[in-house]
Amino acid sequence: MPDEYARRVGRERGLSNQHEALITAQEAAELLGVRTATIYAYASRGLLGPGARGPGTRARYPRSLVETLRVKAAARAGHAAVAAAALRWGEPVLDSAITRISPRGPVYRGRRAIDLVDEPFEKVAEWLWGTPVDWSARTRRVATKCARPSVHTFVELVLASAARPPERGALLFRLACAAGRHEVLAERAGSIAEAFLTSLRGRRPRREEVRWINAALVLIADHELNASTFAARVAASARAPWLDCLLSALGAATGVRHAAACDAAEAMWRAKELPVVEGQLPGFDVGAYPGGDPRAERLLALLRPSLSVKERTRLDTLLSRVERATGQLPAVDLAFAVLSTHLRLPAGSSTVLFVLGRMAGWLAHIDEQLASADGIRPRARYVGQ
Repeated sequence: MPDEYARRVGRERGLSNQHEALITAQEAAELLGVRTATIYAYASRGLLGPGARGPGTRARYPRSLVETLRVKAAARAGHAAVAAAALRWGEPVLDSAITRISPRGPVYRGRRAIDLVDEPFEKVAEWLWGTPVDWSARTRRVATKCARPSVHTFVELVLASAARPPERGALLFRLACAAGRHEVLAERAGSIAEAFLTSLRGRRPRREEVRWINAALVLIADHELNASTFAARVAASARAPWLDCLLSALGAATGVRHAAACDAAEAMWRAKELPVVEGQLPGFDVGAYPGGDPRAERLLALLRPSLSVKERTRLDTLLSRVERATGQLPAVDLAFAVLSTHLRLPAGSSTVLFVLGRMAGWLAHIDEQLASADGIRPRARYVGQ
């Protein structure tokens, strides 16, 4: 009988008074924050004990079981909050052996990116991939419609390669050559960094200039589960072809909150007057590094000795102005803007450089996801009508 069951539950929970152990449907609904119809539904499913009945019976329910449901609901809400926070620099959501984010910047398979800036980008890419590639392989030219440096050039090239997928080394070299208008001249370059600079400027760069571009490519090669990398992994988990996975990543990278943020930082840095610090400035996003982005610090340190007095003064003024007003330090976006402006590269070059370097990380994550049996299918918390 329901009353006997309630009395037994009350005794087990140390409740000596029968009336304290039982509550009405309305009281249960108020305790759980639901309608009485929901309480009746719980009862019909046996969640409120054997013999609990629905409307019209003046049913009473064991308070202890209602409390148990309340605790479970709170736990689910807590889990949902943790899951939602995981999408915004929260708890890790999948396993990876590629990159770890540390206070001193990304660590590529156990080696800090800031310590690898003098290694060839090609070697660092192989380190991320876990396998050597033939960098001497070449792929055909493809006519593109972009008149200025643009990520959409890369999209066109990847789309054109879908019918006959090239070697990954050949693809990266072709992308570097196609970054600017001097593709044919860039094909004579001996490295990705040299090809990129030659394509944009139409002349052979100095060794020091190639070193800066190479360092930028290495520092930006991977950054764990950023938006573009996660997009690539989602596509790979659906077993899409690797070139289509790259297209997913390229789509995310065009966002102003991702690689295209370099365009905003570049526009700010190229402006005649430094901006008044009011709120968040481009190139100063805190992200994973509240104490300052080690990648920006390393790249600016490489550049500083070669900057003109005017450039150094302008940079120091901006950094001190922002730090006094907001406490923020420069992000890698600003370092890329300073680099491209110092080299007199066309507007938009910073974002293209960012994406070219990040290609190495995307390919590593695509490989890792394709080798995994796990799919990626997060859940949404419905908040609609």
